[in-house]
Amino acid sequence: MWPRKTSYTLLPADNESSVITTDEATEKSTKEYRVGASRAHIIVLYIFTIALAGALCTISILYIDLVKQLKPFQPLRSMACGNTIKEAEANGCTFDLLTKTWLPSTCTRHGEPNFMKIANRHNETQWPYWADEEGREALTLEQVSRMADTEEEWWTTTQEHITSCAWMTIRMAHAYTSGERVDDLAGSFHHIRHCTLLTLGWAYRAPGNQLDQMYKTLGGSKSGFGTC
Repeated sequence: MWPRKTSYTLLPADNESSVITTDEATEKSTKEYRVGASRAHIIVLYIFTIALAGALCTISILYIDLVKQLKPFQPLRSMACGNTIKEAEANGCTFDLLTKTWLPSTCTRHGEPNFMKIANRHNETQWPYWADEEGREALTLEQVSRMADTEEEWWTTTQEHITSCAWMTIRMAHAYTSGERVDDLAGSFHHIRHCTLLTLGWAYRAPGNQLDQMYKTLGGSKSGFGTC
């Protein structure tokens, strides 16, 4: 058998043009889709940016309001009595029996009653004070308070000193917890350090049998987790 001869027929002109027209339409449709998709992405990104900016503004406003509500952490204007008793009384200040200083009414007096009650345990109406180191000239609390004007030195017992130190340390801790104002003496790191070491020093001066008891006595406690 002889190979069959294949013949080719040209397509009509209208058919060729129709194929070209279809390809162009597809390309045009693809371009329009891409442009539409790009515009949609831009719109979504624009909306997201606006939403994010709004959220950041809201968070900033809430943060500012929160900071304003944290009153204990805001700097407080210092309250002073003046430099004389006359000025102190005019400013509404009174004499604090614990720190032996004239203080504004806004300062906490925590521990003052406790400090004074301990004196009563020893059958005394008040802690003893003297105008001299030898203890010859006794002073009243009124006289002690008036010595703020003259800056004269007064004297007292070591027991009074240690007791006032203990309650000033408690006052500082109470003010820290409650957020109340504390005077500059009770709130002084150097003074509290002095008081703590003074108390510790006298504790170690106890009679030998009491020290032996302190070393032998067991005190229970627990470990935990803290914050700062």
